[in-house]
Amino acid sequence: MLIFFNQQKSIKAVYSLDGHSANNYSSMAFTAPIAVAAYQQKSEFKNFSNALLEQVDSNDLSNSYYADTLKVLAALMIKNDLK
Repeated sequence: MLIFFNQQKSIKAVYSLDGHSANNYSSMAFTAPIAVAAYQQKSEFKNFSNALLEQVDSNDLSNSYYADTLKVLAALMIKNDLK
């Protein structure tokens, strides 16, 4: 799945099973978990991981409890691993 997401211009919030985005917006509910997965495979996806981590760091909270919770959990997991 990381190969698929790495090939996208930006990560959208919903995809169909055939790989087409179902909308034109992004959400940290989808981007943050992908950032964690890419970070865990950083040797293979270093540039992709860095770009996603930058998005997670720079993206303000969205007032969406679910998306913001996943963003914070992803940031905590990555930051804790950096120690």
